Amino acid sequence: MDYILTSDNISKQYKHVKAVDSVSLHVPKGAIYGFIGRNGAGKTTTLKIFSGLASPTSGSFTVFGCNGDELRRKNMFSRIGILIENPGLYLDMSAYDNLRMKCLYAGIKDKNYINELLSLVGLDGAGRRPTRNFSLGMKQRLGIAIALVGNPEILFLDEPINGLDPQGIAEIRETIVRLNKEKGLTIIISSHILEELSKVATNYGIINNGKLIAELTAEELSSRCESRIVFKLFDVQSACNMLNSMGITRFKVVDPGTVHVFERLDQIAQIGMALAKADILISGMWIESAGIEEFFFNMTGGVHNA
Repeated sequence: MDYILTSDNISKQYKHVKAVDSVSLHVPKGAIYGFIGRNGAGKTTTLKIFSGLASPTSGSFTVFGCNGDELRRKNMFSRIGILIENPGLYLDMSAYDNLRMKCLYAGIKDKNYINELLSLVGLDGAGRRPTRNFSLGMKQRLGIAIALVGNPEILFLDEPINGLDPQGIAEIRETIVRLNKEKGLTIIISSHILEELSKVATNYGIINNGKLIAELTAEELSSRCESRIVFKLFDVQSACNMLNSMGITRFKVVDPGTVHVFERLDQIAQIGMALAKADILISGMWIESAGIEEFFFNMTGGVHNA
């Protein structure tokens, strides 16, 4: 696996608070890496460490195969685009002029370059408008365009869809996919809006209370969020015995009255009939799919910790 970013047990301590606790990430080159965690889980601090805005208390990381010191010495942080927290925009200036300011700082004087960036993030028709009149989604897209100045190879986006309406979320989602497909950008996007991340991410890292508790691909996540038959029963033990006798092994007792079956979903009627013939009373049965939200809550100890 060709990793563009890795970390080895990085931690960040702020007085008595450990914001990041021994995190080891592995981000494949060309991935859209969904960095999942509740507010305060350690996502922003981790991204700040990777982008050179904060130093780890312990541990190490590499980007492009270089550690933090090498990245600074070789001025390679310029190959990383960053949009952490809110985009810093001059609201009295147009989108074009906001971008021009960043381009001048980067030594880029090509006017066409600015127009290309505006087009890339879907703002080609709004470049001359004052940014104070932009919607929140348009401001976020302009922030992404500013982060793209200098043609970075990896892009960090911290909660870019937070607070957006459905239209704004869809626009940011389309922008992220376009950047990944057309520009080959590796993108790390942190969010607590899990269902939206699942629409674009190819890989995931789940962080909770500063600790990385899982890394998995989109395919692995899908398999863990698989569909199942839900049986509501009055005698769970007898039902389990019957399922075993039928050769069904992939099932789980959820509570004293519920069993989930993860195989033979096309035989729900036959399974229900077999249970009924064995005098096992069924109060309800249906097929449902576990979502990413449920998986996340199960991984992090439940919704009550949010």
